Amino acid sequence: MHRIKTFLLFFTLVSSVTALGQNKVTGTVADKNGELLIGASVSVVGTKINSVTDAEGLFTISAPANADLLIAAFGKKSKTVTASNKPMAIVLENAFELLDETVVVGYTTKRKKERTGSVAVIDFEKVSKTPFSDVTQALQGKVAGVIGTQDGQPGSGRNSIRVRGVTTLNNNNPLYVIDGVPSTEGLGNLNPSDISSIQVLKDAASASIYGSRSAGGVIVITTKKGKKDKVSTEFGSTLGFQTTANKLDMLDAQGWGQVYWTAAQNDGITARHPLYGDGASPVINTTPFVISNQRQIYQFTETGTDWHEEVYRTAIQQQHYANFSSGNDRSTYALGISNFNQEGLIRHTNYERTTLRFNSVFNPASWLTIGENVNVSYSDQTQIGTQQGQDGIPMDVIRQHPMWPVYDYLGGFAGRITGMPDVR
Repeated sequence: MHRIKTFLLFFTLVSSVTALGQNKVTGTVADKNGELLIGASVSVVGTKINSVTDAEGLFTISAPANADLLIAAFGKKSKTVTASNKPMAIVLENAFELLDETVVVGYTTKRKKERTGSVAVIDFEKVSKTPFSDVTQALQGKVAGVIGTQDGQPGSGRNSIRVRGVTTLNNNNPLYVIDGVPSTEGLGNLNPSDISSIQVLKDAASASIYGSRSAGGVIVITTKKGKKDKVSTEFGSTLGFQTTANKLDMLDAQGWGQVYWTAAQNDGITARHPLYGDGASPVINTTPFVISNQRQIYQFTETGTDWHEEVYRTAIQQQHYANFSSGNDRSTYALGISNFNQEGLIRHTNYERTTLRFNSVFNPASWLTIGENVNVSYSDQTQIGTQQGQDGIPMDVIRQHPMWPVYDYLGGFAGRITGMPDVR
């Protein structure tokens, strides 16, 4: 009985000390504008003790003396403060300051929070670090609701951007506005390193100033300009390589013949083929021959042709550019020069573009501004007719017979095989 009384006394003392170590902390949580926050989380760091603010932004929590409190709320930056015996007033800052961004809308600029329409601003400083041949590629995956497709050929003019999806059978392309000049020709001749900002006007409220031309949305592009009392020189080069993601494991010439003979045996018929003979097993004929009604002479080889290796290659992509800008109280100017060269994955295809951009602004008087914006582009492009369907080169890589040579006996291209040749 004496031991039980001693234990109960010890337990009571420990409980009293624990209770004395806990303080009742109260306070409010608000944003920087003084608006009280509802449902903000208040927790004691290192423990499972937590609470939330009520409808009036008030919280009450039990915490040890001098404990650290972590305050968090959606859309706000978390904050750690030291618990106090006095009522606390905690202010949280906004986690996003994007509403103060200035966006270009029509002929004016406004802050985002003053806009009721949908405007998306792309951080082009980050986007420009990735090399691409067409500016439309920079928009893919960067703006919600904007869909981009590309043909895949180097410098293809068939790249497309859909801001509002497919809404008509005629024209679903957006309207491009480059330094205030509307255009529907796309962005293929614009150097990405010359761009300062890209903004996408997605709804009718944002693009209303452009009228019916903005039915497919509007993409507003601003190029780099000179700044007063600041000289800027920028050089850059990028080098990259493109390869096919996967190589198909195709049959070689002998393997194709063996599969053909096996299929014939399984059908119970005698195998016969103009390229392999009619023996018990396929035999590649390496004697030069002429196909009926053609003047070309062909010769097959024992190894045959690996059409994937003959058609595809590791393609090099490189870009070099230089930008200069300067200005003073009376004038500013900017000059940009670039060269972009892209090889295609399919041999003998390529795209090269050279651009020159110059703009300047003069203020001879406080009431007069004179300026120009000039962009000159030259491109050289070699493409194939099509890459899709039964007539596409990728399909030919799969269906072209592995025994068919790339060149004829005289060194010219052998061409495409169409059915089994009638050998003479």
